[in-house]
Amino acid sequence: MRMRSIALALLVGSGMWPAGSVAPRAAEPDKATVSVTNRNLLDVDVFALVGGERYRLGAVVTSQSAVFDLPARAIGSSDVRMAADPVGSRETYTSEAVTVRDGEQITMVVANRLPQSTVTVARMASH
Repeated sequence: MRMRSIALALLVGSGMWPAGSVAPRAAEPDKATVSVTNRNLLDVDVFALVGGERYRLGAVVTSQSAVFDLPARAIGSSDVRMAADPVGSRETYTSEAVTVRDGEQITMVVANRLPQSTVTVARMASH
């Protein structure tokens, strides 16, 4: 899909696209998000673990929620794990591996007792 967009951009940019015709719109890039609700007493740093690499998505303040975009590498992978590291604590939560596809959202609820935290995957309503 990325190569198709590049080829289209080259055709249009080089003037090789037929005059007077409308170039087709480039396909939307794949997108998946993570919605995090922090019920822990501490703020948490949120990470996506994909194929052995750790991507910091951001921080969520206690009793708050936030939505982050997943790295493109995670989309289509069957080895995505979510991690939450409470700030100032040695504890950490890491989920089981999930598969994430284009248009899906991971919902992560960080519990006060980290082992009770949950991760689910569902289709995004607006995609």
